[in-house]
Amino acid sequence: MAGLLGIAFSSCQRESRPEVNNPLSPSGEVSFHTNIIKRTTRATDTKWDLSDAIGVYALESGKTLPSGVYADFANVKYTTPGTGIFSAASKAITFPKSGTLDFVAYHPYTEQVDGSKISVDTRDQSKPSNIDLLHSADAKGKSAEDEEVAMTFRHRLSKLVVEVSGNGSLSNLSAKLSGLVTKGEMNLVDGTVSPGTAKEEMTLTPTTVDGKTLLSAILVPGQDLKDAKMTLSLAGKNYEWTPGAQALESNKKYIYKLELKSDGTVKEVRIEGAVIEDWGAGNTPGDPIVLDPINGGDTPTPPQPDPDPKPTPDPGKMVEYYKEDFNAIEILDKNYKDIKTVLDILNVNGLDYTGSEGISIRANAFISDVHAWFFQPKDPKYPVSRLKVSGFKTGYSGQELHLDINAQNSGSSPSHLTVKVNGQTVTPTDNSEIPTGKTYKTYVYKLSGDEVTSLEIYANPENLGLRVDNIVLKGSKK
Repeated sequence: MAGLLGIAFSSCQRESRPEVNNPLSPSGEVSFHTNIIKRTTRATDTKWDLSDAIGVYALESGKTLPSGVYADFANVKYTTPGTGIFSAASKAITFPKSGTLDFVAYHPYTEQVDGSKISVDTRDQSKPSNIDLLHSADAKGKSAEDEEVAMTFRHRLSKLVVEVSGNGSLSNLSAKLSGLVTKGEMNLVDGTVSPGTAKEEMTLTPTTVDGKTLLSAILVPGQDLKDAKMTLSLAGKNYEWTPGAQALESNKKYIYKLELKSDGTVKEVRIEGAVIEDWGAGNTPGDPIVLDPINGGDTPTPPQPDPDPKPTPDPGKMVEYYKEDFNAIEILDKNYKDIKTVLDILNVNGLDYTGSEGISIRANAFISDVHAWFFQPKDPKYPVSRLKVSGFKTGYSGQELHLDINAQNSGSSPSHLTVKVNGQTVTPTDNSEIPTGKTYKTYVYKLSGDEVTSLEIYANPENLGLRVDNIVLKGSKK
């Protein structure tokens, strides 16, 4: 999905229900506006597919499935022609005259729901959107006074992506994946997925994206890739690849590169997944290994002695050499009546903030610590929300960037901010959901070790309002 993909849910049909009403809609129907987290992906990545369908539950606020369903609005089907506009397939959910509702939704729609659980089956990988399991349960306390109900969907399964290369054409490449559980069930209450027990073979269909040949599989989380085996066939030769230990987590993507060599071996490189915008980063870099396609076992390349050994330089002790906590900035009014913009604090601490815009330095009774507020880009007054800093202390190798982040709304992640160091995008080691309320979480970004000359942080289109505090650079003295 390109950022938080905004989707308006509406209905052209309505059942006559005298006990419900919505003064903002002449039909009395609930209008939905949903978001799909950028770190989640679909078969077409940036758009809904034709005839995509979701199931929506309306609950009395504070109650859960299945007993808390309001007015029989359970598993109500909504569909889209591929435009992102969803219509009720047979009946529309309507608000009560008084009181509030919570909403739970999932994709893809099925009529086979057992109370609050639905079955998961990943055996057929031919059309990923049919098994791309999404879940939303963050729309709470909504009433007829709400013009729209915002919902945020997350992927609940895992994804494996293997980029395949070789010396010749890959047009006749075929692949199968075995050794993994293919079935399970999802709890609609919280979106958790439990794996089954039966392991079945899956056929993977190669696709070409930006000139790269990819083998992708949507997998049931809660198991380990070390149990899997991928069998590839190309130009009359068979190859086998067995990944190393890697636990599969919900909403995570795991990316590998395989090189099919002419001598019948497979060269594998596990690569950094955090650069992928849609799914959360699942794996971390690993050393290249060579696999024997005959017996299927991992045969690590033995370490070779360095013919010209050189002394390893002492990297030095890593120290904190830059910190911006914004506490030196006086906030005249902590109720936002007199907030300061970054332009008011240019050259604070000898640093240069030129190029910053649409950032508010603020504090209030709820969050008393002074912090930088990144507006939602949809705010017409602040279409760009960017913090740009240069003029850092020289003589240090930048090894880590730490950011304390807090979210105004649930469903936010570090991927809602783009962070660049020396003009290059960096991603955190942990892409988990940003806490709300008064709690900040520290996210760590690993750097190249080069001297840091510039830092840029800006809000992506899916940003729902984020607070950033305690910007810290760590490194060693050169």
